[in-house]
Amino acid sequence: MAKTEFDYIAEQYENMLRQNIGIYGRDTTYYAEHKAIIISQNSNKVPTRILEFGCGTGRNIRFLEKYFPETNIYGYDISLESLAIAKKTNPNAQFITEDSLDKYANMFDIILIANVFHHIPYQYQHSAMQTAKLLLRASGEIFIVEHNPYNLMTLRAVNTCEFDKNAVLLKPNVMKALVRETGLDIINQGYTLFFPTSIRYFQPVEKYMSGLPFGAQYYIQAQKR
Repeated sequence: MAKTEFDYIAEQYENMLRQNIGIYGRDTTYYAEHKAIIISQNSNKVPTRILEFGCGTGRNIRFLEKYFPETNIYGYDISLESLAIAKKTNPNAQFITEDSLDKYANMFDIILIANVFHHIPYQYQHSAMQTAKLLLRASGEIFIVEHNPYNLMTLRAVNTCEFDKNAVLLKPNVMKALVRETGLDIINQGYTLFFPTSIRYFQPVEKYMSGLPFGAQYYIQAQKR
């Protein structure tokens, strides 16, 4: 399998991320935990299996384990170097490579896709979403989290980030159209990450602000028919 751009930076990814968002707070785990919080606050499911689709080095995995301790957590990524790191740092999770995806069709109650699609070239986005859909059980849920291109701090962070140099941010309406084209039903959506780590104690009020288009990221919760 040919190396991906993230294979070349897997070892340096965490340091690069910390340096890039340093002005908003050095605690990068805050942003990773936020993904698990979104799922726990919005899903009514008691999942047996959760998959992070595009898990990278596994930064979000331990927080999925924290908020869903009775659930089997899986990670998938096309970057084998990233998966190797994810396995070391998350020994209780299970990881899937691209050549074994077919074995996991219709297996997952919840799939998280966090900040992945802005790295996928436009011509491959539909097939990537179709692949995620195939892995989801009937009535299962997909949570998509993406950077909000209308947030100026987000734009600054992306434009100055080495591993985002080829990224193309998706506007919420574009992401929603992609979800619907794949045959998934959108059941919830909102904006998130209104507060940086320095004032993270305001985080509990974010769920009441989700309709305001000012958060650093947005999420879409969709369901398989």
